[in-house]
Amino acid sequence: PTPFAGSGKPQEPLNLASREVRDENARSTRQDLLDAEKDVKEAEKVLDALKQVRNTKKQVFNEAKDLACADRPGGKILCLRNPFTSGF
Repeated sequence: PTPFAGSGKPQEPLNLASREVRDENARSTRQDLLDAEKDVKEAEKVLDALKQVRNTKKQVFNEAKDLACADRPGGKILCLRNPFTSGF
């Protein structure tokens, strides 16, 4: 082997720790990854619950808006209103 590995820079010898140390490091980082994935799954469950609440409130708003627009010019579809006083 040449001291150059095609990049034009001399290669430095690898200073590897013992196999046991590297294995323990891999185990530790894998456990960190699994813990992070568990946290993500819990956060996604909370997010799904919040999205359901949002969708329910959005549906209630749309029904209220349709009722408010029912007697306006254009009805529920067009709902012509004064944007400065209607508030929605």
